[in-house]
Amino acid sequence: PPHLFAIGQDAILGLKQAGGKNQAVLISGESGAGKTESTKLVLSYVAEAVGSSGSGSGSGSVQDRIMQTNPVLEAFGNAMTVRNNNSSRFGKWLQMTIADGCRVQGCSVTDYLLELTRVCRQGEKERNYHVFFQLIAARSELEGLNIGEPQDYRYLKDAQFKAPGIDDKRCFEELREAFTGLGVSDKDQTDIYKIVAGILCLGNCDFADQDDAAKLLDNSPSAQAAELLGINAADLDKSMIVRTITVGRDVTETGRTAVQAVAARDGLSRLLYGKLFKLLVAKINTLLSGNASGAGSFFGVLDIAGFESFEQNSLEQLWINLSNEHLQNHFNNHVFKMELEDYNAEGISLEGCMDFQDNSDIIALLDSKGSVLAMLDEELSVPKATDATYGAKVVKAHEKHPRFVKPKFAGTSFGIRHFAGEVTYSLEGWMEKNVDKPPDEATKLFQSSSNKIVQEIGEAIAVEVAEAAAASGGRGGGKKTKTVSLSFRQSLSSLVQKLNQAEPHFIRCVKPNAEKVPEKFTSKLVMDQLNCSGVFEAVRIRQSGFSTRMPFSEFIGRYRIIIPRPIQKQVFGSSAVKDEAERAKIFVNAAVAALATFGDAVSESDIRMGKSKMFVRSRFMHPLDRARDLSTSAFALVIQTVWRGHRVRKLVKECYVLFDQIKAWRAENPFYQKPGSDHTALAKLKTADAIGEQIVKLEELLGRSNSLPLAVPNRRELEKVKSKMRLESETMQSLKAATTSLDPMEVDKMLLTAKELEFPSIPELELLHTRFTNLKTQIPLVKAIEKAIESEEVEEMQEVMGLVREHGLHQHPENWIEDLNGEALVAKLYASMESIKEQRKQEEVKQKMHEKLVSNYQQDIDQKKAHLEVIEPKDDEHEGKRNRSYTRADNPRVTITGLTKEGQQKILFDLQCAFEQFDVDALEKTLSSALCEAIAEDNETMMKAEEVFADLQNKEFVLKALEDVREEIESGSTGELPPLKRLQNLMRQAQKLGADEAEVQDARALMQSCVRKRARQTMKGHVFDHVSIEELEIADAAFADLSLFPRLKQASEWKGHQARRWFGQGRTGAEFMLKHAKHGLKSALTKLPPAQEAVACAA
Repeated sequence: PPHLFAIGQDAILGLKQAGGKNQAVLISGESGAGKTESTKLVLSYVAEAVGSSGSGSGSGSVQDRIMQTNPVLEAFGNAMTVRNNNSSRFGKWLQMTIADGCRVQGCSVTDYLLELTRVCRQGEKERNYHVFFQLIAARSELEGLNIGEPQDYRYLKDAQFKAPGIDDKRCFEELREAFTGLGVSDKDQTDIYKIVAGILCLGNCDFADQDDAAKLLDNSPSAQAAELLGINAADLDKSMIVRTITVGRDVTETGRTAVQAVAARDGLSRLLYGKLFKLLVAKINTLLSGNASGAGSFFGVLDIAGFESFEQNSLEQLWINLSNEHLQNHFNNHVFKMELEDYNAEGISLEGCMDFQDNSDIIALLDSKGSVLAMLDEELSVPKATDATYGAKVVKAHEKHPRFVKPKFAGTSFGIRHFAGEVTYSLEGWMEKNVDKPPDEATKLFQSSSNKIVQEIGEAIAVEVAEAAAASGGRGGGKKTKTVSLSFRQSLSSLVQKLNQAEPHFIRCVKPNAEKVPEKFTSKLVMDQLNCSGVFEAVRIRQSGFSTRMPFSEFIGRYRIIIPRPIQKQVFGSSAVKDEAERAKIFVNAAVAALATFGDAVSESDIRMGKSKMFVRSRFMHPLDRARDLSTSAFALVIQTVWRGHRVRKLVKECYVLFDQIKAWRAENPFYQKPGSDHTALAKLKTADAIGEQIVKLEELLGRSNSLPLAVPNRRELEKVKSKMRLESETMQSLKAATTSLDPMEVDKMLLTAKELEFPSIPELELLHTRFTNLKTQIPLVKAIEKAIESEEVEEMQEVMGLVREHGLHQHPENWIEDLNGEALVAKLYASMESIKEQRKQEEVKQKMHEKLVSNYQQDIDQKKAHLEVIEPKDDEHEGKRNRSYTRADNPRVTITGLTKEGQQKILFDLQCAFEQFDVDALEKTLSSALCEAIAEDNETMMKAEEVFADLQNKEFVLKALEDVREEIESGSTGELPPLKRLQNLMRQAQKLGADEAEVQDARALMQSCVRKRARQTMKGHVFDHVSIEELEIADAAFADLSLFPRLKQASEWKGHQARRWFGQGRTGAEFMLKHAKHGLKSALTKLPPAQEAVACAA
């Protein structure tokens, strides 16, 4: 693709060729399109590629100094506009002299149309030139200049202070480094900064009318400006408020009004800044010229504004558009010339079939004798001429010109039909803008300055005035004022002459959007720029002839696929014609006939044979490319067919290899083929880790089969084997944790699972059996001991101690489960019981002594009873304990743990509800509570609950019960809630035991159907007012997992929303089934016929 460095490389190759032809790169585009950056990149590439004849690649080399001009020119010539934060407000032609073996000998810069009006005023959301803000950002480093904030200056305060993406402080440092690199002394740098600061101070001068003459309101701004510029303050004040007119030797002074003084102030600021810019360019040229002799070829880069058309267009836009007219004319002539050279070189006759849009008449209208701009220059010599008089003359002289647009109101504006479009120009201020004569007082004022740079500016103005006077005197004494328009047209003419001497390279910079943001493309804006840049005209010129040109070999090689094979052998075979032109002729004749078979009628006149190239019109190329695409597609289908066949055959071979590996694995692991513990995975592999290794092997084998075209034989059986092996492995891993559990039902559940899996006799199971027995015995005992200690009743303690002796735990305390802390509790119980016995003995001794004392003093008591009845108080509490007779029949607690009859009945009721509903979780929890509370196991309800719990650990029992409940529900109409609850519990337990989805699929479909029917009868109106929570829970469970709907496809069948590759599988799995992306939907979720599925996916 086109690249800036590639264009630079082409230019370098042109310089190195024999003769060393001049090279020019023309860069154009609207503000913000990237012209300045493109210029820097091209210059940096070319300068580095060709080197210099100076000090090589060191810091003083010419190419280094060329690159150092950029910070200077950008600081003084670039500003922020609404279109671009770093917009070049001038055009420039940078010319490098190349000599001595393609080495850079020197360089010069020519500037065009610096926008001086920006110095005094800027538009909304714009700002002044960067150098003003750079000085303000670095004012702490510039002592003695007394620079303030932007809002302190009239020329800056209405502008935007910050330009996004531009660091003014850093740019100032780069400016200083560039000045130093270019050889500008520190003294000269300071003088330049003083001029910039002086212009800001000059703009703060205010005036008022007094006696028909202007007067300064405050002398301090002008005094500060005079100090910075090194001139006398009084002379500066006088130059603004007094007008000096010199006629011959007569000098006349007249006072200015306040409005005129403001205009003089701004004119002086613009003059000073414009001449400073010119002086900097001149200094740069002096420093870059080196020892260049001027001989040799040159490499030039033109950076100039593109075609402009605003709501309000003035003289500056006309000058810019005139330059673009010249460049477009040069571009058209160059393209047309290249076309003609290409045709002539190949011997092709155009026969008047190619032309181009010539804009020479526009250039003549604007820039020739009697043209629009020539009349503007002449009008300056006419006394009392105004913009209106000039406009009337222009309309009268050119109103019949086809490119001139006559205005509705004469004297105010006119229009020009440019190559890029029609533009209307306002004539306001044209006469004033075209004047290039500085004020008479400015020359002496600047020459008298103590600032060296200001002096040089004064000297340059004096030379220009003298040259203008000499030129006017040399024409017979006739007075002819030098104008800005004349200077610009002369420099433009010189530029066009240089371009005509060089081989041009064009870079069109296109701005993608007006918002100055990345990754945004505005089609209309880009189209307008392409129209204005003349790109479409170049395309039209190319297309008006033979737009496609290819060498013979490339052409017949590209389109050989469309001609028949016999003719291909004549062109490409071993017996083919040796002459390339003859082969091309045979090919063309065959191609015309071949296109007719595709239904495309083409003419042989649309394709010509040159000496080495084929010249083809676009109307021939379109059917030719279409035929090639169709032929390529046909061959691609053949290639795909062959490749897919090869791929499938290869995959089938892989299938057979994989199936043999799976068969070998099954032969090595013949588990579960016969009932009994000897045929389990644990019996052979012994450990859970070994079982896990075999599971990983099987999963790897089955996983490889997912991408193969054939299904694994007996895959469902293998999946069952894998599931059962995983259950064995998980159970083995859980046995160790169960040996430390304090929940008897958890231990019992593990024993039942091991029994269901037909585990062989292993030490872990023996430990679990022992622990289960101990837990059933010791947990109630521990609770009873704790209750007895709390009650402090000897009879209860003795009964509990009797139970401890009954289970032999007093003689074998090591049989206590350590976590229950039973041995310590028994010791505490025994100590408490002995303590209470001893306390009772002491109370009996005290009682006997008390009775004896009562007997001895009974007689005295009887005597005194008439006067005072003394009643010996008794310890009711201890007496009650002594007289209390502990019997289990009188105590409402019927278990040793203290559970009341009511509590026991509640547990038994919960047990009955749980086993009737096959609720395994509730059954396990309630059985655990019953065992811990020592409820008699010979109770009928307890026995039934333990039996049902054990049965529910057996998959065959669960599936049989599932079938029975399903038949029970089917016998009814809508299904009662209890059977649905049993069905839900059994389905959940079957899944826990590893049952296949197919084994519960009918039950799930029945449950969903019943829930729908019940919903239509019960869920009406306000759901939460009429439907129980249990009803909602069942409905939620029935429809919670959408991937289990009976009409949904299996997860393995779902293609997902990802694009499938030609020879690979799409993404599958339940996690992709519900991800919706309409543009990538490959198949329906539900099972549908192929025709209906295609319609569903397209909907």
